[in-house]
Amino acid sequence: MLARSSPKPLYRQLKDRLLRELDSPPLRAWQESWLANLRDPDAATVRDARLTGEAAYDAIRKQARKLRKRADALDEESSADDFHHVRARAKKLRYLVDAFEGLYGPAAQEFHKALSKLQDVLGAYHDAVVREQRFTELVASAALPAATSFAVGRLVERDSGAIGKCRGKFAKAYKRVRKRRWRELSRAMRRQARAGAAK
Repeated sequence: MLARSSPKPLYRQLKDRLLRELDSPPLRAWQESWLANLRDPDAATVRDARLTGEAAYDAIRKQARKLRKRADALDEESSADDFHHVRARAKKLRYLVDAFEGLYGPAAQEFHKALSKLQDVLGAYHDAVVREQRFTELVASAALPAATSFAVGRLVERDSGAIGKCRGKFAKAYKRVRKRRWRELSRAMRRQARAGAAK
């Protein structure tokens, strides 16, 4: 009786599959294109700059729209969570602008600073809200000596004032993000996109 041949070990199957993929027409075409770019680095640089500019323009505008949608909806009735969501959106947009700052120069730097200021205002607001909540819970849940209750009450009062101030500062900080600095960044992004398309 003839012995049955054993199946190929898994690593041999994977190796054969890899070799087939490496020899496939799409991969060979990509390799030829890649080698052509290596021979002509200027063409690759222009193409990469154009693609980067297009991707950055779309990504920044998309994140900016999300921030505006959240921030424009804020009013006197908005909760601390509503403000916190705006802060999270500002943070995402700031990181994105930071990644492409070299592409857009001073306009991106100024917009980045305005986003940082907005984040600072919203961060101070969030911290004051959390402290006020914790102090209020402490007074309500524990039998504190009169002097301690009075001190905690003063802290709550202080944080209530800080919350009002932060809400007042928000409008100014958001205006810096929404108006001139955004227009300047938008112009820089459009210039970069047009320059990339022309090359």
